[in-house]
Amino acid sequence: MIFIIVFLTGLQHLSTAQSPVTDTLQWLRTNIEQRQHLFVNKPLKVMFDSLSTLRQGILQYSPPYSEMWGRPDTIWSNDVTLYFGEPYGGALFQIHTANPGINTHVPVIYVEFSWPVPFLDKWFVEDRYGLGSTDWNSKLEAFWGQHFVKSITIDEY
Repeated sequence: MIFIIVFLTGLQHLSTAQSPVTDTLQWLRTNIEQRQHLFVNKPLKVMFDSLSTLRQGILQYSPPYSEMWGRPDTIWSNDVTLYFGEPYGGALFQIHTANPGINTHVPVIYVEFSWPVPFLDKWFVEDRYGLGSTDWNSKLEAFWGQHFVKSITIDEY
């Protein structure tokens, strides 16, 4: 009898537990975009810390590229784009190349910084799997996480 009571209590507890997030885009709009006042004028790391509860993490990002001919040593970036999918080198890239403007429903965070961020061009060659990578990694998170946020927008790619 005691076993049945404990078992039923356990089932009730499991049924009231919060289910895992299945809609990344909706979670980002609710917990990041609608609460961006918690992240503006703070280091981007604050937002990264909030993403830790999300099952689907950042997979790739758009590194800064110079618009200038001759590629300067330092690229000044006003923003960064974070993808929760793989827009570079995979099926999504091929779909977007073949159909410009198509929405593949990959959640994206656009972050605008309070002031331009210096990014060294040499990192693309000297640190290809770290700061020079388009694949998201701990070095990129540490680098971008120290810069202050001006605005955050959530969208789809």
